[in-house]
Amino acid sequence: VFFVSISGFSSLNEVRPELLGAVSASQPLGFTAADTLKINKLNKLAANYFESNPDSTLYYGQKGVELSRAINYRVGLAYGLVQMAHANFFKGRFEQSEPEFIEAILIFKKLNDKNGLAQCYRLYGKMFGMKADYKHALAYLNLAQDIDKKQKNDAGMADNYKEIGIVYFSKGQLTTALDYYYKTLFLEVKENDKNAIADTYNNIGDVLQNMEAYPKALEYYKKALKEAQENKDLLEIGIANENIGEVLLAQKNYNNAIVYLIKSINIAIRQDDKDGLSYINADLGLCYANMGRFKLAMNCLTASWGVAKINKMAYDETYALVSLAEVLNMQKDYKNACKYALRAQDLAVEINNTWFREKAAMQLYNSYAGLGMFKEAFSYSRKYNDLKDSLKSNEGIQKLATFNMSLNLAQKEHQLELQQVERDITYRYNQQIKQQRLNTVFVSIIIAMIIISSIYYRQKQKQKKTIVILGEKNEEILQQKTSLDEQAKKLNDLNTLKDRLISVLAHDLRAPLSTLRGLFDLLQDDTISHQQMLEMIPGVLKKLEYTSDFLDTLLFWINSQMENFESSAKNFFVKDIVAFEADNYQEQAALKGIRLIDSVPDDVVASADPNSIRIVIRNLITNAIKFSREGDTIEIVAEREDTENYVITVKDTGTGMSEEQLKKLFKSKVNSKAGTNNESGTGMGMLFCKDLVERCSGRIWVNSKPGEGTAFSFTVPTGFISENRLEVA
Repeated sequence: VFFVSISGFSSLNEVRPELLGAVSASQPLGFTAADTLKINKLNKLAANYFESNPDSTLYYGQKGVELSRAINYRVGLAYGLVQMAHANFFKGRFEQSEPEFIEAILIFKKLNDKNGLAQCYRLYGKMFGMKADYKHALAYLNLAQDIDKKQKNDAGMADNYKEIGIVYFSKGQLTTALDYYYKTLFLEVKENDKNAIADTYNNIGDVLQNMEAYPKALEYYKKALKEAQENKDLLEIGIANENIGEVLLAQKNYNNAIVYLIKSINIAIRQDDKDGLSYINADLGLCYANMGRFKLAMNCLTASWGVAKINKMAYDETYALVSLAEVLNMQKDYKNACKYALRAQDLAVEINNTWFREKAAMQLYNSYAGLGMFKEAFSYSRKYNDLKDSLKSNEGIQKLATFNMSLNLAQKEHQLELQQVERDITYRYNQQIKQQRLNTVFVSIIIAMIIISSIYYRQKQKQKKTIVILGEKNEEILQQKTSLDEQAKKLNDLNTLKDRLISVLAHDLRAPLSTLRGLFDLLQDDTISHQQMLEMIPGVLKKLEYTSDFLDTLLFWINSQMENFESSAKNFFVKDIVAFEADNYQEQAALKGIRLIDSVPDDVVASADPNSIRIVIRNLITNAIKFSREGDTIEIVAEREDTENYVITVKDTGTGMSEEQLKKLFKSKVNSKAGTNNESGTGMGMLFCKDLVERCSGRIWVNSKPGEGTAFSFTVPTGFISENRLEVA
């Protein structure tokens, strides 16, 4: 372990003299208690926001620094600089964070603030670890550890052990890393620090994953995810999801791996986590490549490499290069694969990481073998096997077993100590009671009390038995009542389903069937010529096809009302459904002199049940036509609400609705108003739409004003864009 004393700190900064600004030893105290209180609150807000929103940390830290400089408040300035530096290097802005750390260190030294200095050293060392400058990382972490040991700061010592373990893990020294993680976990269990325990579980899982002990790694990652979710720690939730995805990738369970990795990358995007964005994109690239989706894989890997290079993250860049080489080898592009693998090997040697050297050696073996350069291939095959043997040492697994036994023993000893303390307290209390009774109570009274207590106890026991029997009987009655209530609810649901089915048939089959009947009446009465009949046949067939399709979707809706129905969510282009429904209602709209416009973009992909969405769009279009007049316009649009949802809107310039109608619209069956051409309705259409949208994990709402038109909007979950255009089921 590289170690330097506190007295040797200045030597670490000699290579960066331009960063060492002079800090005044005596500054005027031009501030009030209210000013310092405000700055301290800003710095506390900055620290609290780091796990969930580093941008807020940067914002509040900067505010604290600005106010501290204005009033020469050195304590607030130092802690604000630390928060800004932490957020900046987390975002990959090392050039900005380094001078902030240097200035904070100098202030803490002048103030003789040991806790602040230890925190600053620890985060400064963590920054060097991210830059793969392991010499300086270990130096500053050991400086922090010296201070925390003297201060007897267990929480700080646990953090230092964890960061030192991460450095050794990054260097590929897995068993040494595991030693430090165990030391960390013992202190965290002692302090009962749930957030920190989740982080350490993730770190132990990383070591086990690199040793290819995947079941054990998965066990620790799931422990980490559970702890993080209980504590609502967004950063650790993202890390745990990423780690689980990587294990599933290694186990070739690509579909499930992608699910966890997508959850993780969404969190990384929200937090602007450059390290996470680079690493997760590389994992996604490997998943897609193994599924044969090479174009998408190369996009992810190129993005991963770009983020790592721009932010000078050598560890992440090495992983991106190794992954690029692996995917290119899979595509038999051995020449380019060899180029990336050689660069990855150089970086792995530079950052002294055995695991990456092993991965690079494997890809170089595959590349040279593919190029027919068998001598070089054989050389890298031997190198790969040697590195793999060094990584798959049983020492780490043995340490894991020893650690688990030690932890269990420590927990049992702690429990026994608590029990012994409780027994001692109980014993002393009983002794005092006995002594008081001997001094204050006569023997005859004690005997009388014992007799009375005995009688009372027997009566109490009888009463308890009676209460138990009554409770059991009451429970039986409640169960019977619950069963009857459930049966009544099922019968009521079936009755409601029957009413809805009848309403749908009346609402949506009346118009097409009336049209078809009129056409056939014309044919039967010979009021049209043979030529006219031939010209009308395509239209008749189109009506029949549309009616048949509607009956199919109606059957689907009926099935959706059954309690055992499961929605079949798929990825589909919203444009396909909207264009189909708009085309079928163009004629009906034209007859009323209404413009029906489809403005949905071609690239909107949703993840829901397409038939459910089809029924909703059909109802909204027919409703808009019903309440629009000649010269009005109906437009269907779709736009992104956020990263997880699209909003689809059917808006018209028709008659609109009153506030009273809007309040009743989605709550119960309404008395449907006649349309602009006296069209009738069931009043159930919007209830159907709400039911189907919510079954697709969406929500629906309406905006309307009398005489100004109506806009119905609903959300659908965002789907994934495939290389080939999706077909709507």
